[in-house]
Formats: sequence, structure tokens, C-alpha cells
Amino acid sequence: MLPFLSLEGTRFQYLAGTRDEARIDPAAWLYDQLFLDRPGAKEIQLDIIYDSRTNVALYPAFLAYSRAHQPAALILWTRMIRSSC
Repeated sequence: MLPFLSLEGTRFQYLAGTRDEARIDPAAWLYDQLFLDRPGAKEIQLDIIYDSRTNVALYPAFLAYSRAHQPAALILWTRMIRSSC
């Protein structure tokens, strides 16, 4: 996972699936990388990624909450987000 936290990995996350890379401002991934390069930031990201494996067990609770409270917005996570750019 560490390569995804490098400048090239961050750039890839912005450009993967885009039709026209020129439409994506390089400042976006450079700015993100600025924060990833702070001392300890990569370790925090790796901890978050590692802990996400336990989310599957919590899905029933997430679903129950959504059904009970019917939030106005539900944010979904996917393996690949296809860009329209």
C-alpha cells in the first residue's frame, strides 16, 4: 500500500480512468501529497487502511442506522470511481 502514498501513487489516483488528463489540475495531487509527506502522515494512512478490514462486520449496524434514520445523504465507497473528465 505504501506506493499509493507516493507522489506517483497520488497522481495515479487522480488520473486513473480519466479521458483527458489535461483537464485535471496537477495542483490537486501535489497539494494532497504535501499533506501525505508530513512526518507520521503515511503511518496514519496505513493504519486507517488496515483498520478498514473490520468495517465488513459493522455493515449490519450501518444498514440498521440508515434504515432507522434515513439520512438525507448516503456516501458510498467503491473500488474504482470512473471519471467523466
